[in-house]
Amino acid sequence: MKIGIVCAMPGEARTLTGKPAQTGSIVQINDHSAIVRSGVGPENAFRATVTLARQCTIDAVLSWGCAAGLHPRLQPGDTLLPDRILHGNGESLQVDRGFHQDLLAQLSPLTVPLTSALISSDQPVASSARKTALHESSGALALDMETHAIGLAARQHSLPFAALRAVLDPLDQTVPGAALAGLRDDGSYDLRSGLAALLRSPGELPAMLSLAASSFRAHRALRIAGRQLRTGEML
Repeated sequence: MKIGIVCAMPGEARTLTGKPAQTGSIVQINDHSAIVRSGVGPENAFRATVTLARQCTIDAVLSWGCAAGLHPRLQPGDTLLPDRILHGNGESLQVDRGFHQDLLAQLSPLTVPLTSALISSDQPVASSARKTALHESSGALALDMETHAIGLAARQHSLPFAALRAVLDPLDQTVPGAALAGLRDDGSYDLRSGLAALLRSPGELPAMLSLAASSFRAHRALRIAGRQLRTGEML
């Protein structure tokens, strides 16, 4: 079985490859997996998944990366293996049951991921208040921007689909404006724009440092999950 992995950000790709992947370029990790980095958002994610399905012989698609926590019990570095993917338009996608169970079996017992709903948004959701509202309206435990689109593209190509996400920003952590100001469409970060935004709002510095610590924990969780799946020769 060969798994095609789709992620948005350079750091997410690095947890599996040891180096950032170029946006849109397929990187062969080994005989069991290949990865493509899509960039940010559903349009980029859908396009990258279609590219992966057309250009690489794969048997399943895995959405990989970080997510925002929507439930107060979720902390940075918690791992999620959602059983369904929701969207703000009311649509729901079921992940492939067999693929999901295989991933869960390989991750246990060292990693015990939460299995519940994840919701995808077309736009960043930065504030604690908006995260709370999404949890209350949908019941989802976590949020990202790409997984629903990845699932739609996988379904279009009749490929089994699942997702593995690690919590980065928990419910009580509002993402500072300076973090979003430097985010490019391809998932890279424009340091100059980010620093300029921070200079305009220096009070965001503690929140930026807190976000960096949360990011470290989330990416460490992804690296651990990747090692476990490679040990079981799933990746």
